[in-house]
Amino acid sequence: MSESFVKTDCYSRKKTFLYAFKQVIPIIISYLVVGFAFGIMMYEADYTVIHALLACVFIYSGSLQIAMVPMIVAGTPLLIMALSSFLINSRYMFYGIGFTERFKKQGILYPYMIFAFPDEVYCVFCSNAYPDKVDPVKCDLYSAVLCHLSWIAGGVLGAGFGNIIPFSLEGIDFAATCLFVCIIVNQWQEFKSHIPMYTGLICGILCLILLGPDNFILPALSLSLIILVILKGRTEQYFQ
Repeated sequence: MSESFVKTDCYSRKKTFLYAFKQVIPIIISYLVVGFAFGIMMYEADYTVIHALLACVFIYSGSLQIAMVPMIVAGTPLLIMALSSFLINSRYMFYGIGFTERFKKQGILYPYMIFAFPDEVYCVFCSNAYPDKVDPVKCDLYSAVLCHLSWIAGGVLGAGFGNIIPFSLEGIDFAATCLFVCIIVNQWQEFKSHIPMYTGLICGILCLILLGPDNFILPALSLSLIILVILKGRTEQYFQ
């Protein structure tokens, strides 16, 4: 656990908010773009701005929301959609294991922090290097809320104004993949231990080859988790 969480210095609310905002600026930009793409998809499927708003507020999963629209249009059975949703979002269970104690510091907002924890926010939270006068607990909350609001804004704007865009936005959802690659590069530069990244890469490639692109994610995550638990003593010293 970072020493930042046990500091007794007085924190600056303004500095905390500005630091949180600075940390998530790339995510905000990406979420506005990808959320806009989701909103356009909702519009083209004859759904309203209200539907896009509710989806962004209560689902808050880019990959699931983008996959959800064609499934609904195709009349996919509810049970199949529920199973697909579980498989698509199962990775969040692995992300959250190491953050339960950290999120409990949010008090009554603990459930929201578990909910507002997509891939990109996870990568930001992996860095515990908070400057002086920055409240780590409030900073986490501000970061999560800012990202969620930007996703909501993108979805609503896309559903409301997507029909007036004069050019094709096909492939716009790839912006999320680009963002995630940039965050991985940053984590590579920030942390001394590269064992977690090597583990994820090797397990991902191995499971992809053995199981195919439709079935590899959950096994790869499971295998990565087992290996990282075994190697905990080799890596945890770099994350204190």
